[in-house]
Amino acid sequence: MLILPKVVLPFDSLQELTETNIPIWIPEGNLVHKAIMSATPDSAYYRLRKQMLVHLDVPRGTRDTFGGLHAVASPMSTVAFLVDLYFTKARGGGGCLSSAFAKMMKCHCFSTLLGRGRI
Repeated sequence: MLILPKVVLPFDSLQELTETNIPIWIPEGNLVHKAIMSATPDSAYYRLRKQMLVHLDVPRGTRDTFGGLHAVASPMSTVAFLVDLYFTKARGGGGCLSSAFAKMMKCHCFSTLLGRGRI
């Protein structure tokens, strides 16, 4: 039997995310980064600029995301890969749960991932 935990997010929409002070790691050059940088000043994407942490250090970004230091915004395929990598390597197993989670999440184009912790 698979038991799914109930997760309460600190926001329910992109608009609500822009009203938080949650820092968001966005790997430079990915689709989300390009969308934010080309957004018009009246859009929610544009307002995310104040929260962006932009760098290409994937190991640090992944570690800090799962450590609860920031969220990450990236194409869903990247987030699914990071979840799978984290749960199969860092947690020493759990492949079934992470694979099910990754498959479930692939139906969305963009995703925001939050780690447990200080956010």
